[in-house]
Amino acid sequence: MAAHLEAGPRSVVARGSAARLLGLPGYARATCELLVPRGHDHRARLGVVRETAWLPPGHVTVVDSLPCTRAARCLFDLAGDMPRHLRRNPRGRAVHARRVERALDSALARSLTTIDQLTDVLHTTARHGRPGSALLRALLAERTVGFVPVASELEARFVELCRSAGLPEPRRQVGLGGSEPIGRVDFLFADHGLVVEVDGGAFHDDQLDHEHDRRRDNQLAALGLRVVRVRWRDVVDDPAAVVALLRAALAAGRRREAA
Repeated sequence: MAAHLEAGPRSVVARGSAARLLGLPGYARATCELLVPRGHDHRARLGVVRETAWLPPGHVTVVDSLPCTRAARCLFDLAGDMPRHLRRNPRGRAVHARRVERALDSALARSLTTIDQLTDVLHTTARHGRPGSALLRALLAERTVGFVPVASELEARFVELCRSAGLPEPRRQVGLGGSEPIGRVDFLFADHGLVVEVDGGAFHDDQLDHEHDRRRDNQLAALGLRVVRVRWRDVVDDPAAVVALLRAALAAGRRREAA
């Protein structure tokens, strides 16, 4: 707030600072950044102030009494704001892309923005060669009709673990069951008859939760599906063991299919 007041009433919290205000993952330690109209007098003792030639009213909202870029504009700006130390090699650029992707999926899952809003910002704001345009365009191209965003940090980490290990990417949040619906499962490896449920540390800890999980697993088994359950501490503290478990479960599914 102090930086906004110092930069003037037309300043808007943006980029990593906007991501923090919006609660997007990956930007908890972002420095204070603001946008101001080009040619506007401003001071920058309390934060980083950048000029912009294009910030229509529709790109701005208010969060905690602070003017802030909306999620769609924030994500566009983040896509083009690669830290200097990550620009030097392909691995660093991949880290940047994954962080933007995770923030984008979080915003979609929490209904902070939509594919249409992101597409509109891309079309109206992007210029030829503008940093981030290609990255955001590629991410949107992967999120076609029927796309289900990752709803939690744990699910995002699980997807990234599958990708980094070269495993097939599962379908997410799939509804199963016929006339008697079982409900949505977190991940489905359909070609291998495998369901993976990811359980956060704050859930599935009391007796009622365990009983519900057993009933659900039995219903899935009746459909010919095997169920693997993975917890937060497994993904974070022992990812190699999770990958080994998934490889074995997927291989077992292939053998069963061949038989």
